[in-house]
Amino acid sequence: MGRQEYSTETFFGKYESLIGEQVGKELDGFDRLLHDIGNDCLVKLFNLEYKEEGLTADDLLQGDAQQRCKILSAILYDDALWRLEAAYLMICIGLLNVAYANLRESLEALITAFIVERVDAQAIKFLKGEKVDQRLIAKYINPDYNRWLKDMKKAFSNWGVHTKFESVQLTSLFGPGRFDKIVAEVPKVNRPLKLRDGFVDAASRCIKQGGDLSILFGWLMNIPVRS
Repeated sequence: MGRQEYSTETFFGKYESLIGEQVGKELDGFDRLLHDIGNDCLVKLFNLEYKEEGLTADDLLQGDAQQRCKILSAILYDDALWRLEAAYLMICIGLLNVAYANLRESLEALITAFIVERVDAQAIKFLKGEKVDQRLIAKYINPDYNRWLKDMKKAFSNWGVHTKFESVQLTSLFGPGRFDKIVAEVPKVNRPLKLRDGFVDAASRCIKQGGDLSILFGWLMNIPVRS
């Protein structure tokens, strides 16, 4: 894989190595997309005319509208990237339901960033602690893309956020509870670590979904803002 985040001497490190052997090439592709997005996010942050230290919501509320939208959206794009990277890491250690929860949060932050970059009234709502109307994105993108985006959001919610059958199934098969059982048995049973049946297919699907979100991320972030 492109990045090693856990010591191979730990339980999770060994598990990550095993996952890397099975789906490492797919994870590397996801990692490259994250790297590209990270570069774009960094450019947005570097282009801001403010000192990050000490910046408050009140500072932005009292400032220029154009600058407010620009600064807030850059911060939110960076937040969306962080959540997408968290999803990548959760896939690396096999927590697919947690990965989907992070994908859902990343998508929501991405849509919010896109909207506040264009609609100052929504930027103000966000800074006042109110929820941004994410439906407004439909004004700016093709209806087919909007339907795809809504389907993606619903899927991520069902797989990693809401208590739906698909989410419960993922938790049961590849969720945190599995590690409690395996770790508890390690001192008693000396058996080789192995991936659960069906994990590779489920992980590949999750990686593809993460890749699709990464592509959407890069596309939305680079759509020019029209005044």
